[in-house]
Amino acid sequence: MKRKTIESFFNKADQHPSSQETSQVQDSPEQNEMPAQEPSQQPKIESITYERDPGKRPQIDEYPPNRRDQVRRFYISKGPFQPYMDEYPYAANANHRRRFQYHWFKKFPWLEFSPTSERAYCFPCFLFSTKPQGRCSSDTFTVKGFQNWKKVNNGKHCAFLTHMGQASTSAHSFAMLCYDNLKNSMGHPLQLALIAASREVGDVHNFFQDAIFIINIISGYTECKDELLAKQAKEISREVDLRELDTRRANQIGAFQKPEDIKWSSHYKSIHSLEKMFGGTVSVLRTLARDRLLSYHSRGDAGGCLKKLLSFDFVFILHIMKEIMMITDLLCHTLQQNSLDALNAAHLVSTTKQLLQKLRDNGWEPLMEQVTSFCLEHEVELPNMNSMYVDLTKSRDKRDNTTMEDHYRVDIFTSAVDRQLEQLNARYGN
Repeated sequence: MKRKTIESFFNKADQHPSSQETSQVQDSPEQNEMPAQEPSQQPKIESITYERDPGKRPQIDEYPPNRRDQVRRFYISKGPFQPYMDEYPYAANANHRRRFQYHWFKKFPWLEFSPTSERAYCFPCFLFSTKPQGRCSSDTFTVKGFQNWKKVNNGKHCAFLTHMGQASTSAHSFAMLCYDNLKNSMGHPLQLALIAASREVGDVHNFFQDAIFIINIISGYTECKDELLAKQAKEISREVDLRELDTRRANQIGAFQKPEDIKWSSHYKSIHSLEKMFGGTVSVLRTLARDRLLSYHSRGDAGGCLKKLLSFDFVFILHIMKEIMMITDLLCHTLQQNSLDALNAAHLVSTTKQLLQKLRDNGWEPLMEQVTSFCLEHEVELPNMNSMYVDLTKSRDKRDNTTMEDHYRVDIFTSAVDRQLEQLNARYGN
């Protein structure tokens, strides 16, 4: 009897046809032979080589056509090249002493910077600005690189905004569409859907951006990693003395995972690490913010991250996402096993939904106890949950009687859990 798979057992929701637009990787040239070309049109690269630095890497159209998707997948798995530098070099133009700023990466996630050419590039356009899609664009952000920093902070005339274009038919928008389609095909659909569902809640979306920014700051300094591990080891020793930690576990010291290391997984390990290393991270950011040997912008970035980290909003959502992803993490990884039996998979899906529903119905008070205890331990200011919540995006005459507790419980906690349940029900039925 032929074993059923998880895909055949459930009635899957309709898939967007756009997710199938990008062809799959062909590992063997014999499986997808290249059409005959004129000698002048032959690709310049015979063997596959990779270079993260956008100022040094070959262009996509220099690779054999049947291997380009393979190259794209490699670069997408690593993410945009966004090195953190203590001091970015000044532009060559002596009349305008300006330089690249690290915080631009947060505002424009597609941005890359090359220490070699000292110029900025567009990651999606590098991947998909070639002729097969029938679109073409300026090669400033793909081949030449951009360095006119004076034109960045220029309001609606900002060079980065101009590159993106206002219309959905712009070359950059088309490249972003192709990029998202291929990226989404690389991870397990449920993992990606659950992450995307969480980020649909505005506060949670901001949390993910802030968390990635903080991890990048810490990971950019080797001495910071050493200090962080030393502080974590000291904290583990204290917890062992207080018998708060299970000493039978072989390795208690963890480490941050960079976004490119976790690729498109459930992010549970990264969030769990950030919670466990919270105290050490705060200490390291304070050290960086006070370090006079660092540039003004580097100290400013560290200070901004510290302010975010010590906010109640950040701590609250950190604990919410840890609880949600702890429940969904096992399901996401289990469904990727080729040998998974359909009945066992159905049971696991059902159990996951039950746990999420239990979290929604009965998880608020235990969550608030954890958050309150965590805030007191790390000196994070607690808001008055009975006070009125003021949404600054609303005019004064449109404000309602929402309390702080209503905002955190309904607008964030309940909404985030509901998004997970909606995705599971949409994919595997009620």
